[in-house]
Amino acid sequence: ASRRIGAASPTQIGATFVKGPGIVLQTAGTGDDGTLQVGVAVPGYGDTYYAFNAPTVIDSTYPSGTYKMIARDRYRTATVRFVPQSIKGLDNDTTGAIASPGPGQDTKTVTFAFQKQFYPLVQLNPECGGTVILSGPEDYTATGTMLSATATPGAGITFAGWNGTVSGLANKVTMTVDRVPEFYADFNAINEPLRLTKISPAAYSPGQGQTVFEFTGSGFTSKTIMVFADGRRKSAQLVNSKTLRVTLSEADFPVQGKVVATLATALTSTCAAESAPVVIDVAPIVTAQKVTVREFYNPALDRYFITANDNEGRAIEVDPFSQERATGLTFKAWATDAYPAGASVVYRFYGSPDPGPNSHFLTANVSEARALQRAELDTPSTSKRWNYEEMSFAIKTPQNFVCPADAPVQIYRAYNNGFKRGVDSNHRLLNDASQYAQMIANGWIGEGVVMCGPR
Repeated sequence: ASRRIGAASPTQIGATFVKGPGIVLQTAGTGDDGTLQVGVAVPGYGDTYYAFNAPTVIDSTYPSGTYKMIARDRYRTATVRFVPQSIKGLDNDTTGAIASPGPGQDTKTVTFAFQKQFYPLVQLNPECGGTVILSGPEDYTATGTMLSATATPGAGITFAGWNGTVSGLANKVTMTVDRVPEFYADFNAINEPLRLTKISPAAYSPGQGQTVFEFTGSGFTSKTIMVFADGRRKSAQLVNSKTLRVTLSEADFPVQGKVVATLATALTSTCAAESAPVVIDVAPIVTAQKVTVREFYNPALDRYFITANDNEGRAIEVDPFSQERATGLTFKAWATDAYPAGASVVYRFYGSPDPGPNSHFLTANVSEARALQRAELDTPSTSKRWNYEEMSFAIKTPQNFVCPADAPVQIYRAYNNGFKRGVDSNHRLLNDASQYAQMIANGWIGEGVVMCGPR
């Protein structure tokens, strides 16, 4: 008769086949995971003990005779080991001997009992904050054992809780050992551990000026300060135990790359709680590079165009078929890979000769640029749309219609109202107020100061 097995998912079935009667080696005991090794001295091979993975079977494919069995401590890691407790089924318990069964005899079974043990880990943060005493010896502890730890803070110091395999604010904790016991005790000035989980902003750019960095975590007090890796200290503003603010300036970031610091709270004159290190990315110092933006006019199309690319400008001038003519009007901006802090990149878009618009549009407004890019993806090429071309130059933008001191040149934008007039839309960027007024007098729409350039 046969039996068919059905399963909704793949099912693995294993079997061990042996040749003749043999010796079955198996393990048992608390914490046994079925992958332990035992030592076996094989007849004819001297007294050398070879490692056998249990469970296994020594059958007639092995030499016949008297075997010797031993079990030794087995360390899996520095914190986990299996300790032999007993061996049952031997012919001689004293010598560890067992004879292989002969033909017609029954298979013999040897059972090795092990006990799984874990080494407790104790950690104090900071080390000078107090003491932790275990209820048993600080040594390997058997699975299933009840183990307690008691934390006692130093004078003037507060116990701030446990972490690891135990948690809570009670000074004494107890656990049943079923894994590595981790008794990690935190000490602080208050009953919260000093933790740092987030810093905002996470980067600093030279030229950014004074910046308030906000630290989020726990255990902050009015005594908590910021300490740089080189020993420099910065005072902080306490918002609450979860939020701390530190004002930093360019002088606090003398190097590029990554600056490492921690938060620290003095607990006594010789002891301080410290957070994990925090890394602030410091951008490389960039020397701003000015570029000249030149204007061209196409009388046949009544269209204005600007470029900060010298190669593009020269190509237009030497092209015999181009109808673009330099107007002589220019303004200064910065290169897209070398501009000062606070500047914005100008995005350039172009329509198309057909269906149009056969014109360019430039904007330093990121939201406006992103909207045009999304519209490009959503609009078929057979319809009018703006197609993203490049980042042309960098410029600063006015705040409350006022240009900053390092970019005092006002750049106006005028619009020919092409969409309403049924012609290609065109914009003109000018740093000359009188020219801007003239464009408005000619029927263009004045859009005011949209950019600010350097002198």
